[in-house]
Amino acid sequence: MQLNNLVVWHVSNGTPRALDGLVLDPSGVLRGTYSRQTVEALQQTYPGAKVTDLQTFSDEEEKAYRTPPVEITEEDYYDAMDALPPVGLYNGAGFETFKMMEAISGRMTTIYARQGSRCWCFVDRDDTPHSVIIERILAATPSHPQPMAA
Repeated sequence: MQLNNLVVWHVSNGTPRALDGLVLDPSGVLRGTYSRQTVEALQQTYPGAKVTDLQTFSDEEEKAYRTPPVEITEEDYYDAMDALPPVGLYNGAGFETFKMMEAISGRMTTIYARQGSRCWCFVDRDDTPHSVIIERILAATPSHPQPMAA
């Protein structure tokens, strides 16, 4: 494991939580960037705390936040659209999709989709493309709607 981009983290209530970034101090000991505690001290305070690279932590965090699409009311859909300016508003293949401006954590945000009067929401990365949003809805909806030809 390389010594750059290391993070110590633990799982709290089912969600990975970063405790501190890690740096090598002048004596060669890994310490928290902010806490200045050793890895061992952090692991004593937070049993089960892991040391990984930042990408591994981010992958685990995204996996914990990701949710399946659930059907919502049109009122809920339009309330979300009106709450903040929508990001990535897109119309195509019979679906309208957008993402919330505010992230839940990192790159994770709430995504909304509508086909006619049927609406859905779920949590995924803020760069999830329109086509993947539609695929996720079709896979998760028992009586799934059919996309229209593009």
